[in-house]
Amino acid sequence: MNDDSRSEIDVRDVTDGLWVWRFANPFWKPGVEWEPLTTSTCVESGSEILVLDPQIPVAGGSEIWERLDARAPTVGVVLKPDH
Repeated sequence: MNDDSRSEIDVRDVTDGLWVWRFANPFWKPGVEWEPLTTSTCVESGSEILVLDPQIPVAGGSEIWERLDARAPTVGVVLKPDH
């Protein structure tokens, strides 16, 4: 990955109440046992808003913060221990 791709953040609406964001993990390097991209998820279920494996990039995460501020999570879940 070049330095330009490390600053890119991909925010996608999957369906109503479900969206994800992905970006290059700044700690990734060739030879580690995990993927270079990290994915976090936000899902609404009933009156709860869950963030799953949430990670916020050091720079360029304003769209993510705006979405989370507009619909504040009520539950945070860590499924992957490296998150």
